[in-house]
Amino acid sequence: MFKLGEYDEEDSKAIVQHLKDAGFKVDARSYLTVLTNSQAFLEGRQSELKGLVKDMDVYEHYMDVLRSTVSPGITHEEFKDRLFIALDPSWKDVKAMMEKYSDSSMEPSEEDAEKIFDAYNKLVEMTDVSDFIEDVIILNDIDIDQPAKEKLKNPILRIEVDPEGYDSDQKLLKEWTHVGLNKVYEVYIDEFSTRIFRDIDEEFQENYPDEYMQILGMGLLIEDLVEEPSVGKVDLESFAKRCTLDIGEDEEASIIIDGSMVAADIAKVLEKNDVVKVKGDVIKWRAVDGGKGQKN
Repeated sequence: MFKLGEYDEEDSKAIVQHLKDAGFKVDARSYLTVLTNSQAFLEGRQSELKGLVKDMDVYEHYMDVLRSTVSPGITHEEFKDRLFIALDPSWKDVKAMMEKYSDSSMEPSEEDAEKIFDAYNKLVEMTDVSDFIEDVIILNDIDIDQPAKEKLKNPILRIEVDPEGYDSDQKLLKEWTHVGLNKVYEVYIDEFSTRIFRDIDEEFQENYPDEYMQILGMGLLIEDLVEEPSVGKVDLESFAKRCTLDIGEDEEASIIIDGSMVAADIAKVLEKNDVVKVKGDVIKWRAVDGGKGQKN
């Protein structure tokens, strides 16, 4: 069996079902993973953090923007737009560009494609700022549609920092570690069954193009070894050369399949399926009839 990849439960079920419907021998095995994420930050009043945080003037600017954005009766969407425009006046253009192509099948021009790329980079940057301001809103119990002048006079801020730059006894320094457990599914396919790659439906090919290419590569190699046997006995070195395949080399697009590094493993797959007989480093096709293997 060769490992196709690692997936969440939904994708693993979809992949396994597609391949089983096509007639593959496929298996999914689950296991738990643990991911840890550590973070350090300074948390305190704005006045307390002044002098402790690099670029504090940047965060003070964010607070000025927040003070000017909170407004009685404002909706969450209006608040976000006003906030982003106050932080960067070009946000209107960024938002318009993303909305233009978000629900459209229209292909962007080369110039617009560059603008879209820049727009999404800007969105990532603005989202980081938005997350910081969201923390301020929560820490200070602020309602964005209510007057918040008093709460924003000297608000509590939480700013991510490198703990190496501070003494361990710094009272405003806080650190936390998040340990997340997750379930991952490994999908395995029987190598010999990859010869039926042509039976995989188009939906799988469109949704999982990388996986389809893996199966296609393995399937073409196994197919070639089964249908074009070598006459007589070959040693492992010669067999390894047979495990390299170049398809469409004289065309604009070609596929080069190199299984030479795992030739011994491929030989075992073929032996298990009665295609070859392996004795030491010597490999012999079990049946040759007119240049074609009899076992399939």
